[in-house]
Amino acid sequence: MRPLAAPYLSARKRLLGTARVRLGIMMAASAGIALLIGARLFQLSVLEGPGPRSVSSLPPPRRRAAIVDRNGVLLADTRSAPIFGVRPAKLFRTPDELTPLIAAALPGCRPPISRRS
Repeated sequence: MRPLAAPYLSARKRLLGTARVRLGIMMAASAGIALLIGARLFQLSVLEGPGPRSVSSLPPPRRRAAIVDRNGVLLADTRSAPIFGVRPAKLFRTPDELTPLIAAALPGCRPPISRRS
């Protein structure tokens, strides 16, 4: 006498096999689409794209317009300002020695007369 579970198990194995085949087809299709997109991006950027550009070939940055309120009062403007940075690892001086150097690097700034304690 055959057990009742035997036909169920063979049908289940068949369905699992079909699901695995479908999953494999979907994975292969997804990988193929990703490969096609990657190849097209490579073609557009490397093979057909413009060559390397130097800094001198870039256009200068555009000046932004001033921001005014409804009465025409200037709220914000684009101004050039010096960029100033300090590397703490390279500071081997005391703050009293550095103050005149920092003040000399900034235009329109003078060192304080006395340092607050």
